[in-house]
Amino acid sequence: MLVICDGLGQHAHTAQIGAELFTRLCVAEIAAIPSAEVRDRGFEPLTEAANIAVGKLLRCKDILLGGIGAKQLSCTALICWLPLSHTDETEALFLRAGDCEAIWFSAAGGFEAVYPDADNGPLNLVRHTLPSPQVRDVLESARSGVNRDGLLILATDGLATDIFDSPHVRDWLVTQWARPCGAHRMLDSMRYRRQGSQDDRTAVVVWMDPPAYP
Repeated sequence: MLVICDGLGQHAHTAQIGAELFTRLCVAEIAAIPSAEVRDRGFEPLTEAANIAVGKLLRCKDILLGGIGAKQLSCTALICWLPLSHTDETEALFLRAGDCEAIWFSAAGGFEAVYPDADNGPLNLVRHTLPSPQVRDVLESARSGVNRDGLLILATDGLATDIFDSPHVRDWLVTQWARPCGAHRMLDSMRYRRQGSQDDRTAVVVWMDPPAYP
């Protein structure tokens, strides 16, 4: 599983705490779910895991950070259940809250967004965040076929739009992501600050079939 979160800028001193705590709690909950259960029940166990993680986050806040409200921990989130083994499993499942995006890329097919029509509003206008009292209503679900010949990018904020709209950003990303960070299916994470922007862009890249490097 993959989880990527980003704290809201208007609560810069506390929101990243919420983002990191939710990420850790959500990963722990999803890791305990058998793959067979996800295959049988689809999004339901993933949604339940996110809901449990939010509950634990709020309890942590009350115990350790009692002086702040839930909104001060607000973050966007993108959850991905990704079958990596070459089996009959051909679909990846995604859940997101806020302006995150998942993008498949291959040399043959180019860029393909998992949520192409989910949000046609202004860039970086966050409509949904976690924690939320109604987690099920906040999460947007999507299914996507697994492209084992390319790579998967999980992106926060405006990075997804930058990839589509800016050749200069794409050229820069090529130099940064030209080489996976390990011989096994590991992740390469990076941050960059676009000129004139107040947000750090964050992305996680998964090479589905990484080349062998010495």
